[in-house]
Parts: sequence; C-alpha cells; structure tokens
Amino acid sequence: MRNSFYGKYRIIGSFAVVSEISQNPKKERRRIEKLYNLIKSGEAQVTTQCGVRAQELQSKGLKVMDSLHLAAAEEAGADYLLTVDKEFIKKCSRPNFTTVKVINPINF
Repeated sequence: MRNSFYGKYRIIGSFAVVSEISQNPKKERRRIEKLYNLIKSGEAQVTTQCGVRAQELQSKGLKVMDSLHLAAAEEAGADYLLTVDKEFIKKCSRPNFTTVKVINPINF
C-alpha cells in the first residue's frame, strides 16, 4: 500500500467518496474509480462516533453527504478535505466548525 502522494501527502478515501463515485455515469465512473484507487493510500474507518458526528454536522447546516465526508475526514485525522463545493467550503470555514481545512483543490 502506498503511504504518500508525491512523497508529501496521504490521500485517505472513505465510504462517502465511494458512494458519490457510484452515482456517476458508467464510463465516467470507471475513470474516476481508477484514479481514486491509484492515489488513495487508505480508507477512513466508519465508526459509530463518525455517524454521531455526521448527525451533529447536519444539525449545523451541512448536507448529508457533506457531513459524512467531513466526519470521515475528522475521524481519519485529516488536515485537509478537498472539494469544489463552494457552499460546503463556506460552511466549514466558520470559526470552530472543524479542525479539518476544507479547501478547493485549486487553492491547495
């Protein structure tokens, strides 16, 4: 198993990413799955605590899938969560909302 991405960052996958990939059209999904499996170095483990945290994040205004992504990232001890969802980024940038920096990949 790979331990780093370009020698500097670990890319951690999650059940939430796999779920969203599965919603893409078949041709696109195969390309995304291939890239995802190539760059990830591990998978965030789903725990009861992760589910509880996701519900807490939903009560603070996150959508279901966004809350699952963020809860999994927090559980894995991630420093960053990359997304192009501007609304998700804005909500997560509120003071004391999360320890994970939610950022657009272009700004990473």
